[in-house]
Amino acid sequence: MFTCSAQVFKPGLILGISGSQIEGDGYAGYNKIGFIGGGFVNTDISKKMSAQFEIYFINKGSFDALHPDKGDFDSFEVNLNYIEIPVSIRYKHHRFMLEAGLYIAKLIGTPKLSDENGEIFVNQYPFKSFDFGGFLGLYFYLNDHFILNLRSKNSLIP
Repeated sequence: MFTCSAQVFKPGLILGISGSQIEGDGYAGYNKIGFIGGGFVNTDISKKMSAQFEIYFINKGSFDALHPDKGDFDSFEVNLNYIEIPVSIRYKHHRFMLEAGLYIAKLIGTPKLSDENGEIFVNQYPFKSFDFGGFLGLYFYLNDHFILNLRSKNSLIP
């Protein structure tokens, strides 16, 4: 008797927005809105558990706008573009799914910094070219084709 089994991998697209901040820049809050776009593949481990591999572009950074009505004439913006590769384990409960995982990221392009006077040119950016971190997330199934995902992640590299 000969038996054969195969894993079923389900692919999909990732499109969305991100809110980010840079710790230590003096501008608290997730005020920088960025774009996320890429893809994923996942497979079931059991009836309630699955694993997911993703690769996507993400725009991160920091942002503080002018507030002249409050006497604040300073602004600041940092734009950072990354290719991120997260891997997660997910647990499904009805229409919700909890996830935990790790990611590695590669900074692409040159970081762009600007203030109220325009673009800031510096010789040495304080950003490493690679990042590594962890994340926790919550999925909500809107229907068979769309899922809302809220994820919080943090770099493990200062």
